Amino acid sequence: MKNQITTEKILGYVLVAWIIISSGSQHFRIYNAVPTILFLFFLSILYGGVCRKMDKSVLWRVLSIGFILLLNIMVHEKEKIDYGNIGVHIICLCTCLFVVSGMDFSSFMVRYINVMLLEIIVSLICFVYVVILKGDALPLEYNGMDLHENGEYNIVYLTPYYTIGWLATGGPFQRNAGIFWEPGAHAIFINIAILFYFFYNHQKETNKLAKYKLAILVIALLTTQSTSGFIEFILIIAYVFFSEGGKKRKHDKFIVVFMGLVVLAIGLAGGVFDKILYKIGSYGDRSRDLINGLKLSILNPIIGLGYFNNKRVYYNQMGIENMSNGLISFIVSVGWIIGLLFLYMLFKELKRLFAENIYQAIIIFVLFIVFYASEPILQYVLFLTLLCGWKKRSRYA
Repeated sequence: MKNQITTEKILGYVLVAWIIISSGSQHFRIYNAVPTILFLFFLSILYGGVCRKMDKSVLWRVLSIGFILLLNIMVHEKEKIDYGNIGVHIICLCTCLFVVSGMDFSSFMVRYINVMLLEIIVSLICFVYVVILKGDALPLEYNGMDLHENGEYNIVYLTPYYTIGWLATGGPFQRNAGIFWEPGAHAIFINIAILFYFFYNHQKETNKLAKYKLAILVIALLTTQSTSGFIEFILIIAYVFFSEGGKKRKHDKFIVVFMGLVVLAIGLAGGVFDKILYKIGSYGDRSRDLINGLKLSILNPIIGLGYFNNKRVYYNQMGIENMSNGLISFIVSVGWIIGLLFLYMLFKELKRLFAENIYQAIIIFVLFIVFYASEPILQYVLFLTLLCGWKKRSRYA
């Protein structure tokens, strides 16, 4: 009966897929933003209607987040506010309410893994065609204009199902960005799938099927050639290593250590970690954004510079072209009080959802800090749900 196809299961898969798309797809999130976010709103209401559940604790959390953002708007009301962005956040919070109320965390993880596997398989096919075979244009390929925070325009080459590259980075990526705006972002979503894979443990699947899934996830991670992505994977290795359990968990530890050595070897051979040692490339940019962003956060440490305000003037003063650190950007916007409150809530929820011991709690917290510090993703539905009180079901259920 549990494997029976139901309206909730079908709609749940569609909603999880659209949460991923609206959180990271360059084609949908940027160039079709209005219909994408409206469709997300429609799906979340439809899912809420099918489940007919409204968890009071989830509602309280969502309202609390909304109230904090409202206070920030009121404090900065005399400054120019992006009301369109406010509307997007309202829809995102509503989506969190319906998803977390109607779906347990185990079901969400399984659906997330399967949706990402589909995205990854498509991306690997496109990666081989574009990068290895040097193929001609992909079906539905077009050029999009992108306006950066610094006021400069850039051209992105993409399709609805694969981002090929950026003019500013020399044209086609030699790395796998999938549907996302850049390979590092793709790596984050892949690593979340890997984390979910090991946490859920796939007790109901055959070992062969489970190994195939893990192999696909790791191969895709390697094709991103993302420095932060490899660091995130090493943290996942540490997380699994400190897990408790019997023979099955020992088997997981062996697999993940072996995969970790493979990733480390390829990263070293490809010079990926040189960016850390010599602070060059994207890692150098992120290091400068971190330092300059921390300096900027001191300008108004109590209430921040405004969450929905244009902070381009302040960034220019600090020499920041495009703020790449999502966590520091959030603290700059809301101040250190709300920033530290967010970190406390995040640690508490991650510990409840993922940790079997204090070591795992610390590692998983550091992992998500790296996620947030690598890309400006904190405000997306996928990550907002972590603050909304997922119903935890046993991984062995």
